[in-house]
Amino acid sequence: MNIIILGGANDKNGILNNFTQKRIIKCYEMLDSTDKDITIHFSGGFNKKFNDTGISHSKICLNYFEKICKNHYNIKKEQHACNNNTIGEAINFGKYFENNNDSNITIITNDWHTERVKYLFEKTFEYYNIRNYIFVGVISNILDEKIIQNESKKIKDMKGNPYGLWKEWLVNNYYDKFLNIRLIEKNDMNGKIIVNMRNENNKYFFNESKFEWASFKKIFYTKYFSNEIPPFFICLKDEIVGFIGCKTVEKDINDIGIMFFKKFQNRGLGKISLKKFLKIYDKDYYNKNKVIIAQILKTNIGSYKIFISNDFKLDENKSTDIIYFLNK
Repeated sequence: MNIIILGGANDKNGILNNFTQKRIIKCYEMLDSTDKDITIHFSGGFNKKFNDTGISHSKICLNYFEKICKNHYNIKKEQHACNNNTIGEAINFGKYFENNNDSNITIITNDWHTERVKYLFEKTFEYYNIRNYIFVGVISNILDEKIIQNESKKIKDMKGNPYGLWKEWLVNNYYDKFLNIRLIEKNDMNGKIIVNMRNENNKYFFNESKFEWASFKKIFYTKYFSNEIPPFFICLKDEIVGFIGCKTVEKDINDIGIMFFKKFQNRGLGKISLKKFLKIYDKDYYNKNKVIIAQILKTNIGSYKIFISNDFKLDENKSTDIIYFLNK
């Protein structure tokens, strides 16, 4: 059995705060009722926000554990000093336990921290194929509204608007593994999904009108399937999150567009979606005469960045005050 005690904080004298002490005490209390073949993982390195000393936070936690441990349990103790925040812990412990389903893993944190920990570890452990794990949230009786509000904001940002290391990991790992592109079928169900998605994104179209299915149906059944390259749904595992399609401007010239349902925007899905579409294009639709272009409203900076990151080049001669014109 492996027990992970997530890192907390200590002062400049190496004294752990109350939240971190409770995590370690909880681990100690669990030892009498668990398998004695145990490895305890202490987490935390050096960071001015939580540990401005010359000793790693994981070592400080280990020292505290040994101070309170009255019984001589036959346990292994490991330190993970490379972890400097919860995101780093989720990613690094995922790598550490990759494909390890032979033993159970218990992750200890505080109750107010549990939701964010579960979200991060469930993503990384799913990616690294780890299944046998549980979370223990130590009751804190917390009354500090600032901590709760800060935690709520972090969770909201991670789920809806990821940034930094977490966004980078999602794009290069999780999305790369679980995101896929599939052909759109010529039926009413798929057509209604398209019109709903388009209506959510109408401000990014040259024609900003919203459509009802009755009026959009003809467009879907004729124009969408008359192009040289068929339309595709973007799926995150089994859920449709977006769309990629090309409008054939003239023979061998295809204007590509990408859009997502609002709840999946700003998550970093665009870059990897376009990358996967281009692989399909190169394999199944490419010929030396065919050209892909992208005409993007200058108000849509997000799409512009997605295409630039996939090696599209800005054609300043064809761009206008309203649109970016890009070539592949």
